[in-house]
Amino acid sequence: MVLKENELNGEPTFPTEMLLKIVGKGLGIPQDVGADFPFRTKVSDKQLFAFLRWHRFGQHFLRGMDERAGAFRQSSFRDALKKEVGLGVQQNLFLSQNLIILCGALAHAEIPHVVLKGIPLSVEAFGDPGIRMCRDIDILISPKFHEQTAKVLANLGMVLEGKCREVPFSARRHYSYSEIWFGQGWLLDLHWGFSSQGQPFGVLVETALSQRRYIQVFEKEVPVLDWDTQFLYLIHHAAKHLWLRFFWISDVYALGRRLEQAEWERLADRAAGLGISRQFWFSLKLVSEVFGWTLPLSIPPALHRFIEKTYQDWEILAFADTDYTRKRILEIPPQRVLVWSLKLSDRWITRASLLAGWVFKPSASDITTLKLPRGFWWLYPIWRVIRLLIRSTIFSGKNRK
Repeated sequence: MVLKENELNGEPTFPTEMLLKIVGKGLGIPQDVGADFPFRTKVSDKQLFAFLRWHRFGQHFLRGMDERAGAFRQSSFRDALKKEVGLGVQQNLFLSQNLIILCGALAHAEIPHVVLKGIPLSVEAFGDPGIRMCRDIDILISPKFHEQTAKVLANLGMVLEGKCREVPFSARRHYSYSEIWFGQGWLLDLHWGFSSQGQPFGVLVETALSQRRYIQVFEKEVPVLDWDTQFLYLIHHAAKHLWLRFFWISDVYALGRRLEQAEWERLADRAAGLGISRQFWFSLKLVSEVFGWTLPLSIPPALHRFIEKTYQDWEILAFADTDYTRKRILEIPPQRVLVWSLKLSDRWITRASLLAGWVFKPSASDITTLKLPRGFWWLYPIWRVIRLLIRSTIFSGKNRK
C-alpha cells in the first residue's frame, strides 16, 4: 500500500485558470490585472504558502498549476510546497490504513456504520485518497451501538478524550453528537448524530445507516452515506463552519461538476424537504463566485435577493483579513455563528428550535466544566446560558481591542 506525491491519479480538479481566480479571490487581488495576477503582484511566497495551507489547497495548487507558476516563484517555494503536500499525502495514507482496520473491526462486531467525509470523499470527489487533506476520521454509528463500539475501539488501543470519560454517555448523548477517540498518532471523531444545538439536518441516523453504500479504498470496501445524503451533508457541514475555508466549497464543486440538470433538480427538491434549501443555494452561489463555475440551476426568484445579500455579507466575513500568515484557528464569536445559522434556516420552527437548542442545550464541554450529580442535571441548561454570556463578553472585548 504505497502512495507517492508524484503518483496522484487523474486530471487536476482545478486547472490553472481556475486556480488563478481562487488565489486572487482569497488574497483580495483585483480581478482586472491580468490572467497571471497572483504572480505579477507583490504577494510574497510566505503569504501564498500561508493561503494554501489555511484553505488546505496545496495539493490542488501543485497539481493544477502549469509552468506560469514556476516563472514567478522561487524554487524554494515550490520545494516547500511539495514537502507540505508530501506530508499531507503520507498523513492520508496513514489514516487510510487505520480506517481500513477500524471499519474491518466494526464490521466484524456487526456494528452498522458509515464514514463521513475524509478519505472516501477524497477518492470519490478527486479520484485519489491523497488529494483532500484529512486531519482525522469521522465515523457515524447508531447511539444504541455506542457501548459495543467503545469496546471495539478500546480493543484497538484507542483512548476516549478525557472530558468525555468524565461524563457517562447517557448524560452526553442528548446534549452532543460526537466524541473524540485517540489512536496512535491519529484521531477518531465518533458521531451518533449529524449535528447539535438544534441544527437539524433532517436525516435519521438509522435511515442513513440502512441506505449506506460502499467505496473502494485501497481495494477494501468502506461504507459511506448514499450519494444524495452525502452531497447534502457536505453542504450542511460547510454551513456549520460558515464556508470559511475553500476546501469545504471545493467538495461541493468536485462532486457536483459532472451532474446532469435532472440530478441537480432532484438534489434541490431533497434539500427543500430536509429544510436546508437556503444552505444548498448559497453553497452553489459560493462555488460560482469563488471558482468561476456556471450555476447548474437558476436560483429561485424568491431566494435570489437573499442569496445575493448573504454573499455580500459572507465576503466581508471571509476576506476581512487576507493576511493568512497571522491566521491560526477559526475563531468566530458564538453569537455570529448563531446569527448565520438563523439566517440560513428555511423555516421559522427550525429557527426557534435552533435558537432554543443553541442557548439551552449543554455541550460536552459545558457538562465537564461543572460536574453535577445526576439529580441536578437539570441545572446544565442554566450553566450553558452563563457560559455563553461569558464567552460573548470575551469575544466582544477582543473585537473592541
